[in-house]
Amino acid sequence: MVARRLSRRPTIIDVAQRAGVCTSTATRALASSSNITDETPKRVGKAAADVDDERTHSDTCMR
Repeated sequence: MVARRLSRRPTIIDVAQRAGVCTSTATRALASSSNITDETPKRVGKAAADVDDERTHSDTCMR
């Protein structure tokens, strides 16, 4: 995995990597598309929350 600065805003790429899906699948999951399994939106949503929590924690530590 490539080292990243955690202080930048999370992207769909970060979320997709964390969830183990491709970016188009992550986009579909966040847009509530019907073209994906029922488990995928839950996994992508959790990954999005995790990525945001990492950013928030990193920002707090740097202040």
